[in-house]
Amino acid sequence: AVGPDAPLSLTVMFKAASARIVLPNGKEVSLTSEDGYHWTGHWQVPTTPGPQAARLLVDGEDVGGMTLIAVAESEPTGGQAAPGGGP
Repeated sequence: AVGPDAPLSLTVMFKAASARIVLPNGKEVSLTSEDGYHWTGHWQVPTTPGPQAARLLVDGEDVGGMTLIAVAESEPTGGQAAPGGGP
Protein backbone atom coordinates (compact mmCIF):
# COMPACT_ATOMS: atom_id res chain seq x y z
CA ALA A 1 0.00 0.00 0.00
CA VAL A 2 1.13 3.53 -0.65
CA GLY A 3 0.52 6.72 1.21
CA PRO A 4 0.79 10.35 0.18
CA ASP A 5 3.25 11.79 -2.32
CA ALA A 6 6.42 13.23 -0.82
CA PRO A 7 8.63 15.70 -2.66
CA LEU A 8 12.13 14.55 -3.58
CA SER A 9 15.07 16.65 -4.65
CA LEU A 10 18.65 15.82 -5.51
CA THR A 11 21.65 17.48 -7.08
CA VAL A 12 24.11 15.80 -9.44
CA MET A 13 27.68 17.01 -9.90
CA PHE A 14 27.50 17.09 -13.70
CA LYS A 15 24.94 18.44 -16.10
CA ALA A 16 22.49 15.74 -17.13
CA ALA A 17 19.66 15.49 -19.66
CA SER A 18 17.57 13.02 -17.64
CA ALA A 19 17.34 11.48 -14.18
CA ARG A 20 15.04 8.92 -12.59
CA ILE A 21 14.88 6.73 -9.54
CA VAL A 22 14.08 3.03 -9.94
CA LEU A 23 12.47 1.33 -6.94
CA PRO A 24 12.90 -2.38 -6.12
CA ASN A 25 9.37 -3.14 -7.32
CA GLY A 26 10.29 -1.79 -10.77
CA LYS A 27 8.32 1.43 -10.41
CA GLU A 28 10.10 4.62 -11.37
CA VAL A 29 10.12 8.13 -9.99
CA SER A 30 10.52 10.62 -12.82
CA LEU A 31 12.56 13.70 -12.02
CA THR A 32 12.55 17.07 -13.75
CA SER A 33 15.16 19.82 -13.92
CA GLU A 34 15.49 23.28 -15.40
CA ASP A 35 19.29 23.42 -15.25
CA GLY A 36 20.38 19.75 -15.52
CA TYR A 37 21.94 19.78 -12.02
CA HIS A 38 19.03 20.14 -9.56
CA TRP A 39 16.30 17.51 -9.96
CA THR A 40 12.89 17.25 -8.31
CA GLY A 41 10.04 14.77 -8.30
CA HIS A 42 7.41 13.09 -6.11
CA TRP A 43 7.59 9.68 -4.46
CA GLN A 44 4.51 7.74 -3.38
CA VAL A 45 5.58 6.93 0.16
CA PRO A 46 4.79 3.38 1.36
CA THR A 47 2.41 3.22 4.31
CA THR A 48 4.91 1.06 6.20
CA PRO A 49 7.74 3.22 7.61
CA GLY A 50 11.33 2.22 6.91
CA PRO A 51 14.12 2.31 4.35
CA GLN A 52 13.66 1.35 0.71
CA ALA A 53 16.67 0.73 -1.53
CA ALA A 54 16.57 2.40 -4.94
CA ARG A 55 18.84 3.00 -7.93
CA LEU A 56 19.57 6.38 -9.50
CA LEU A 57 19.78 6.49 -13.29
CA VAL A 58 21.24 9.60 -14.89
CA ASP A 59 21.22 9.92 -18.68
CA GLY A 60 20.17 6.26 -18.80
CA GLU A 61 23.15 4.99 -16.80
CA ASP A 62 22.98 3.50 -13.31
CA VAL A 63 25.11 5.85 -11.19
CA GLY A 64 24.51 4.21 -7.84
CA GLY A 65 22.25 3.21 -5.04
CA MET A 66 20.30 5.38 -2.68
CA THR A 67 17.98 4.76 0.22
CA LEU A 68 14.55 6.36 0.42
CA ILE A 69 13.23 6.43 3.97
CA ALA A 70 9.49 6.34 4.59
CA VAL A 71 8.69 7.96 7.91
CA ALA A 72 5.48 7.64 9.91
CA GLU A 73 2.74 10.09 8.91
CA SER A 74 3.03 11.81 12.28
CA GLU A 75 6.56 12.90 11.37
CA PRO A 76 6.61 16.18 9.42
CA THR A 77 8.88 15.26 6.48
CA GLY A 78 6.86 12.42 4.91
CA GLY A 79 9.98 10.94 3.31
CA GLN A 80 13.72 11.37 3.10
CA ALA A 81 16.47 10.34 0.72
CA ALA A 82 19.89 9.22 1.88
CA PRO A 83 22.92 8.55 -0.35
CA GLY A 84 24.37 5.09 -0.66
CA GLY A 85 22.64 1.90 0.23
CA GLY A 86 20.80 -0.11 -2.32
CA PRO A 87 21.79 -3.47 -3.70
